[in-house]
Amino acid sequence: MNHTDTRIVSSLLRDGPAPSVGPATTRLLYGRPPSLPPGPGRVAGTVQKTGSPNSPVARRVRLTLNDALDNAAPAALETWSDPITGEYEFIGLALGVAFAVCSFDHTGEHNAVIAAPIYAEPMP
Repeated sequence: MNHTDTRIVSSLLRDGPAPSVGPATTRLLYGRPPSLPPGPGRVAGTVQKTGSPNSPVARRVRLTLNDALDNAAPAALETWSDPITGEYEFIGLALGVAFAVCSFDHTGEHNAVIAAPIYAEPMP
């Protein structure tokens, strides 16, 4: 996976039980689909537990427009990072649009980690 134009979302998250939702599942969380502009891009990254060395973890990852706080009803997509690689991916996104990626610790031990602005890269 090429991470040249994406950011790695690393967080101080402890290992916990794997979530019941599969890592390949992406769903519209809220909002209207037209709120997230479609296109030929993708946003991908890795969720890791910071340590020596960093280790990949399964965590809930949400994608919104970077200006979501300014919108009355922002749209969001949600998926889970892969428990073995920590990788996540959102596809079919517009290029040149600023997104925000937020990783949540479902164990509740740590705060969410947000990376923004993130720009979609062309899909391979």
